[in-house]
Amino acid sequence: MGILREFLAIVQNSRGNKHAEVTDKCLGYIETHFSEDISLEHAANLLFFSPNYLSIIFKSRLGVSFTKYLSDCRQGRI
Repeated sequence: MGILREFLAIVQNSRGNKHAEVTDKCLGYIETHFSEDISLEHAANLLFFSPNYLSIIFKSRLGVSFTKYLSDCRQGRI
């Protein structure tokens, strides 16, 4: 049982790292291009993810939706 738990912990950690990397790339893109006509779909295409998957990762890591974060950037709140 101990080996299985260790394996599951490693898998979960690697997923977390992957999600952090994806979120960081998305944040960088938003912060660089927020004044342009960008969307969740556009960002997802650039990162090679489905919009739904990117939306779930983004909200789970940051606690706000992609569109809310983009809107806040555009309004100078971030």
